[in-house]
Amino acid sequence: MISMGAASKLYGVSRRTIERLIKSGDLPYHRIGRQIRLSPADLHKATGRNAGKNVCGLQHDATTNQATVHGRADRGAIA
Repeated sequence: MISMGAASKLYGVSRRTIERLIKSGDLPYHRIGRQIRLSPADLHKATGRNAGKNVCGLQHDATTNQATVHGRADRGAIA
């Protein structure tokens, strides 16, 4: 599960696009307290894009189904 900020960077879409997909019901999400977490598989289905490495160094690991930053799992703290 990854944060909205990490998802937007990882999938190359704006945060606003992710918010619209959630609001329309096209993108399932999980709420943990006040935070929203998204599944990479659901993001792929909703955006039609594959996750890939980008300028932030985020990359989707298909074996663990997590976004990684320089080899560490994303904890939602993206600067």
